[in-house]
Amino acid sequence: MGLETATAFRADGKYPYGFKTGGANIETGGDFTGTKIGVRASGTETGVHAAGSNTAGVYGEIIENGTGAYGLAVNANAIGVAGINNGSKNDKKKAKESGIGIVGATETGQGFGVVGLSVDSLVGTTPTSVPTVFIDDKDQVSFIGGSLTSTFPMNMKLSSGIGVVGMSGSGSGVLGKSTTGKGGVFSSDKRAQINLVPKLEKLPVQGQIGDLIVILAQRKLDDTNTVTTVPQIWFCGRDGDSKNPAYWAQVQVSFFVQAKP
Repeated sequence: MGLETATAFRADGKYPYGFKTGGANIETGGDFTGTKIGVRASGTETGVHAAGSNTAGVYGEIIENGTGAYGLAVNANAIGVAGINNGSKNDKKKAKESGIGIVGATETGQGFGVVGLSVDSLVGTTPTSVPTVFIDDKDQVSFIGGSLTSTFPMNMKLSSGIGVVGMSGSGSGVLGKSTTGKGGVFSSDKRAQINLVPKLEKLPVQGQIGDLIVILAQRKLDDTNTVTTVPQIWFCGRDGDSKNPAYWAQVQVSFFVQAKP
């Protein structure tokens, strides 16, 4: 039997699925083409649920200009795109080991594996007008408030939000590593390049060579004997733990100077 042609098809029967394919010779379960949208799916819980065995659950590819995968959240508590690896098919049982939730990779030295941005407005954003960054002719990272190939005005600006957040319970919140370059680069046009938030009033017993910490130490003023809090910078020179505390050396600084407006 050859292919059958119909103007439209609608399933409204008694089965839990409207359309199902399967067979030894069927390599592609469904081949859909539209002038604008190839497949539109909606559900009260999940719009599209795709599962793959050895390659990918979902494969998104863009031929010209746009985005391979685009996730949109229309609620402040929702998430546009999430990648989770729990190492197990059983979502009610904690896995013994897990892998990577999201991987971002680029092939050229001018690209970025992952970009996190905070912008003032996302009104009118589409898969072809996602704000991004690039390396300019001065070898500096620059911001684009939309795609260069989009007809949407590129009037987005960076805002005061946080571009990237890294958090951990007992590990490192963020890890940066390079083979021949710098592990991390921090730049700011008008503020400090980095901020070490003081949380402790004394040196921690746990430390690793290379650790840098700012503590709020209590100090008595010589003339009035008044106790005041002063920030101190310390550098760890020997590893330590609760049984064998680490060794720290204070970083000596000169007197404080008030900045001029």
